[in-house]
Amino acid sequence: MNRKINHTRVQGFTLVEILVAMAVFSITLTTIFSAFRTFSTSVDRTRGQIQTTAAGLPGLQAMRSDLDQLFVVPYPRYQRPQDQEDADAYRLKGTQTRIDGRLFSRLSFACVNPAPIGSAPGVARITYYVHQHQGRLDLHRADRTWPFDRPVSPCSDPVLIRGIKGFSLAYTAGDQTQSPVWNSARSSSDYAFPRRIDISVTLGEETGNKSLGTTAVVPVYREAVK
Repeated sequence: MNRKINHTRVQGFTLVEILVAMAVFSITLTTIFSAFRTFSTSVDRTRGQIQTTAAGLPGLQAMRSDLDQLFVVPYPRYQRPQDQEDADAYRLKGTQTRIDGRLFSRLSFACVNPAPIGSAPGVARITYYVHQHQGRLDLHRADRTWPFDRPVSPCSDPVLIRGIKGFSLAYTAGDQTQSPVWNSARSSSDYAFPRRIDISVTLGEETGNKSLGTTAVVPVYREAVK
């Protein structure tokens, strides 16, 4: 009797197949890891931008609120000062100051019923200014009730925005011309008030600087001298 013996072939992977599979698996893992890292970086950047925006918006809103209550002495009650700008206690004065080689805006004006950050109701003189403390630049808000001659005090004036990189203001006149400075008690500004003030604040974050801005349309203004 003849018996047929079936030899079953054992299937396996060759070394080449194993190496190819490992290479494909490695490429797949690298792609997944790269995509996850990109996603994680994007999330961190977005989170940082949100935090930066959240840190700056309250200060911008406070400035808008103050400028909405701008106090102006109109003609004919207003009398132009003869020789010194300080004669107009209710002037709007926007200047620039240099700190560490960079220009920062500074603004002071009279405000009716200012936001309650240390001042009593009435007319107050508001001043926004940048002060450097231990290498950090902060945007401060000073408010002074009458008399307005008390100087600003970084030690006691509230901080609107901490750790800024830039603070700039642009003033738009009635003829739509813009200027980085303004003085309603000087002929250079025609003894007038601006129609609009553009506010820009630059904040720093790990992924770079971020600029926030807003525009305050002056509710009341004194027109230029004819």
